[in-house]
Amino acid sequence: MSAKTPLSSSPSMLPAINVSGGAASVGSVSVRSGSIGVGDVVLWRSPENPLKIVTKRLTGLEGDSVTFERDLARGDHRRKTVLVPKGHVL
Repeated sequence: MSAKTPLSSSPSMLPAINVSGGAASVGSVSVRSGSIGVGDVVLWRSPENPLKIVTKRLTGLEGDSVTFERDLARGDHRRKTVLVPKGHVL
């Protein structure tokens, strides 16, 4: 991934990424190596569009139970709990 990869500037990325701009160092790591965890920001190529880089903050690792509200933007405050499957992150 290039140093010019745009990063998300939403408050969900705080404190790892400053929402008013800045730079980030990007390196390759693996969930299997145990070098990343919940709260870390990760980037990967979209499987639907390999030209697009996706940026997300990890909320759960393999085996974790994660509870979230379904769609706050549309007023859906129902909660859903998922178990992160083996070999996956959320």
